[in-house]
Amino acid sequence: MQLDFAMLALNADHTANGKLHIFGGGFDILSVPEVPAQVPPFNLVARFICEPDELKAEHRLNLAITKPDGVRTSITTDQLLQFSENKLDVTQPTTGMAILTLVVQFKSFGKYAFDIGVDNQILKTIPLNVTQLVQN
Repeated sequence: MQLDFAMLALNADHTANGKLHIFGGGFDILSVPEVPAQVPPFNLVARFICEPDELKAEHRLNLAITKPDGVRTSITTDQLLQFSENKLDVTQPTTGMAILTLVVQFKSFGKYAFDIGVDNQILKTIPLNVTQLVQN
């Protein structure tokens, strides 16, 4: 199992014909006027590559957040990832998409990190710096 790409986005949608629509994707800084800050929901978007021999097993998505104080908290565990055979060639890898809606309250300014894992193995960490919004 490989993670092809992952990013934070303001909004994302995956259509039935395989197209991924991302609005406001790829940010790593979030500026808020004060903390604690309850920001609008946003998405974590990830595309996974699954080899044909991995299709028989169930694969579970794990997501955790590490806060500036170093405390790591699980956001979701054991969410089943769905894969189907490559329709063009069953001997080739196939892809699966995960779009998670995140509702997070940021209690302090600083560096946060989202750890994305499959089957309890971290595949990628996405940083997010929460900074104070500067009023002009």
